[in-house]
Amino acid sequence: MSSRDGPGVRPPGWRGWVTVSATALVVTGLVVGVWIATSGSPASSPAGMPTIVAPTGAPSVTVPSPTSQPDAGPARAVMVFADSEVEPPDVTRVATVDVAGSWPLGACGPVDVDQDRVDFVSGTERGPEYARDLAMGWYVDEAAADRAYTGLRTRIEACASTTGATVETAASGLGSAGVLATVAQPSIGGWSEVSIYALSRLGGVVALAVDHASFSDATVPGPAEATTTRAHAERLLAEVCRVQPARC
Repeated sequence: MSSRDGPGVRPPGWRGWVTVSATALVVTGLVVGVWIATSGSPASSPAGMPTIVAPTGAPSVTVPSPTSQPDAGPARAVMVFADSEVEPPDVTRVATVDVAGSWPLGACGPVDVDQDRVDFVSGTERGPEYARDLAMGWYVDEAAADRAYTGLRTRIEACASTTGATVETAASGLGSAGVLATVAQPSIGGWSEVSIYALSRLGGVVALAVDHASFSDATVPGPAEATTTRAHAERLLAEVCRVQPARC
């Protein structure tokens, strides 16, 4: 799947996507995430998860992800967004390098800046009826990164559960530690707003990919089905290994 793909596509007549800010988390009063890409026409996948046939078109005007600069930290060297394909003209991407930046937890945030963080990059991708948040944080050592990872995971699960959302988590096998989580807002008219998280840690680096989509109640995906979100987390970890091979 491309960076525009997402796990949810609504059929004709569905009630439409909920629009929130890039950091808005969609669970009643809670949005830990981003809108998942649904630009294009739907097609069914063997696993029952819709896939997207993305439209073709001229490149969009975007704010590129940080690029390598002399003496810059790793956050400026990684490519937050995949750049292997031409984006349609109605897709924009914004990336920000800021060591004091906030993890994109929407209504569950803001959270205090992690202790012992040394670098941070976050990015939001927006298109018609979707958005996606990606973030990576570097820490002074593995213990500090593990504290940040554990704090984020705990906050996601606790914040979601207090709103009556259904939370399902599973070990992801990503990096040194990882979890995939599906958080579904209580159904309205047979449709649920679903946030899908892939949170991972590789040594002293923590990565987060968050997607959001609207699903019919019968098709709300479990964590094991969150293949697109997982793929983005895997790509972020691959960027760590590309930029800092010694970590991998």
